[in-house]
Amino acid sequence: MQARGEAGSRRAASNSDYQLTGLIICPECGCKYIGTSATGKRRGYRYYTRFSRARYGKAGCAAHRIDADLVDEAVTQALIDFYGRTDLIADTITAERSWSPKMPSATAKSSRLSADRSPLPRRRSTAT
Repeated sequence: MQARGEAGSRRAASNSDYQLTGLIICPECGCKYIGTSATGKRRGYRYYTRFSRARYGKAGCAAHRIDADLVDEAVTQALIDFYGRTDLIADTITAERSWSPKMPSATAKSSRLSADRSPLPRRRSTAT
């Protein structure tokens, strides 16, 4: 990348309009979906399309492309609904803490490890 004059850090950060690229997986073939667009007579259309379909065409998997505007709106609304329910998050944290086995403290674990150690035998020098 540097040979082409592009900084690696700039290239890794993509300012994409397709926030779910790589996160949607085809149930038929397991391929990931990427953001694609098409231009119609009146406007542009945004889709999530299987990577292999975008690159190689329709052959292979019969899964259809997904309307990106509808999916993005549904996911955004689901996130707003979830994070708006602070009671749900607090209840989940409380339940997890009550289910988790009690972990030994770091000092108790450290002293137990120290007690288990036996001195290592010294190596004899092989230099003559």
